[in-house]
Amino acid sequence: MAAPDQSPFPSFARPVNLPVSAPFKFSVCTLVTQPDEYAEMAASFVRAGFSPDDTEYLFSDNTGGNQLDAYRGYNLFLQAARGEFIVLCHQDILLDYDRREILEQRIRELDALDPAWALLGNAGCAQRFGLPVTAIKISHPSGTETIGTFPTRVDSLDENFIVVKRAANLALSHDLSGFHFYGTDLCRIAKILGRTAYAVNIHLLHKSLGKYDDSFFQSRWQLVKKYQQALHGGQIFTTTGPVWLTGNALASWWFNSGRREFLFVQIYRQRGEASGEVKKMRQELGAGWYAFYWCGYKIKQPFTKIRAWLGRKIFGA
Repeated sequence: MAAPDQSPFPSFARPVNLPVSAPFKFSVCTLVTQPDEYAEMAASFVRAGFSPDDTEYLFSDNTGGNQLDAYRGYNLFLQAARGEFIVLCHQDILLDYDRREILEQRIRELDALDPAWALLGNAGCAQRFGLPVTAIKISHPSGTETIGTFPTRVDSLDENFIVVKRAANLALSHDLSGFHFYGTDLCRIAKILGRTAYAVNIHLLHKSLGKYDDSFFQSRWQLVKKYQQALHGGQIFTTTGPVWLTGNALASWWFNSGRREFLFVQIYRQRGEASGEVKKMRQELGAGWYAFYWCGYKIKQPFTKIRAWLGRKIFGA
């Protein structure tokens, strides 16, 4: 007779387990406006070792007009792709030089160097001590470019060829649009999530030099406005108190005094108690720091109450 289910969890709930291995090694994802050119690109991938047996080929059909721009289209690819590594690439590239084995070697190198990597590409830029650093490996109609050293950690990647680690769970911004700067956007999102991006030595042919039309400059301005707002420093109120987010290290230290201030708050809230925990916190903080924060609290308290009252009156919160 089978033993009754002794699980402490409700029968209608199910556990979330670590994901199983992806059914494909690679997913090659492309926005297509010219099917003939896309077919030539896909054939070059197959010749370079990306067999359909373990590589899925996904496309968005824009032949009848731009049904999806890069931000919407590549977000769909990132959600739908089942490969361990997702290749976001232009339809006008050809893998005429380095094969799949080289890409896999570059991936292994990054795994050893920086397991937090999320993105790699063949062309990218970074800033070191205020100076631009570029790393590029590519052939195009004007010749072959080999610039910089590899691998180089970068802040942005050129969009002709980007490999995304699926486990990084990245997505493009939903408040941007167009066909430019999504490589930069992906790198920024990755950085915010604690991930990194690299330019690596992968050689391929890009049949164009890119277009710098009105849409390019519109996308550039969109990106600037978005990140001016998204990364704007200032005070953020949380349920446990305010937090200052700023790129200035001194200001961050001054406004986010951290543990000492939290110790004071806890002691002040429990000032009528004489528990062992309160005594321990008082000992750790010290009488001098307690007096310092007490004075500051008494000075700020009236303004804090006025601000809270205005917030309730104006915003109902």
